[in-house]
Amino acid sequence: MANLLVIGGVSRDVLHLVDGSTHHVAGGAGLYVALAAQRAGVKTTLLALRPAPIPEELQNLDARVNWVGPTIAMNAMPSLEIKRFTGGQAELVNAYWGGTLKLSIEHLDLLNTPFDAAYIAPLASDLEQQAFCKALRQRNIPILAGGTYARACQQSPDGVKAFIAQCDVFFMNDNEASILYDDWQSKAISPEKTLFVTQGHQGATVLSGTPAQHVPTKAITEVDATGAGDTFAGTTLAKLLQDQTAITAAQAGITAASHVIQAVGAQWHWETP
Repeated sequence: MANLLVIGGVSRDVLHLVDGSTHHVAGGAGLYVALAAQRAGVKTTLLALRPAPIPEELQNLDARVNWVGPTIAMNAMPSLEIKRFTGGQAELVNAYWGGTLKLSIEHLDLLNTPFDAAYIAPLASDLEQQAFCKALRQRNIPILAGGTYARACQQSPDGVKAFIAQCDVFFMNDNEASILYDDWQSKAISPEKTLFVTQGHQGATVLSGTPAQHVPTKAITEVDATGAGDTFAGTTLAKLLQDQTAITAAQAGITAASHVIQAVGAQWHWETP
């Protein structure tokens, strides 16, 4: 079984859904990627800040993946308030990014397991992601993957592109890709690099040194799209580590994401596979 390291955030979120309901849920890109990869069949370690004590909504995460990281107080835990709209759209209503302690490359010393790959989820800046990428290369991890978010693409497009250049596999959505590239579907990607671009209800596109290949999805009823892109990334990367092709891996990622959006928050991940 392959060993995957996920570096990213875990949060306690409040979701306001289209039906008017409000839910207090586990959140964070690191959480969703790690849960998806573990469920898809790879041994996953999540490097993320750990609250003490671990709140009830995060205990399922602690039970499913090897969660390692510096301890923080409960009141220093990041928390987001998100309003969801149809079509996968969302608005960040309020955000508390947590205490002063942040993940840094020094926290890699908490790990003592060799890894076959690492995924660097969105952090406070692309510079932090690049620092982790460099440190992981020095530790001879064979495959490095990463993701981004729209604000980083808008504020530091060259920095995000530099991070992409450091990675072997990269995940983003079509909005982020459009911010970075004038015509991302025709953007030349080097043969040794694979880029996955999610497109909501249209599926995803794979670019890997060849003409773009589209992977469609099936029409489903959306309840909550939170974590869908991160679930796609975690599942797809896990399947790549199981020697599946980029297309079949993306198909598995789309299937997993479609399950997530039919439930609230990470509810699907808490179910027994």
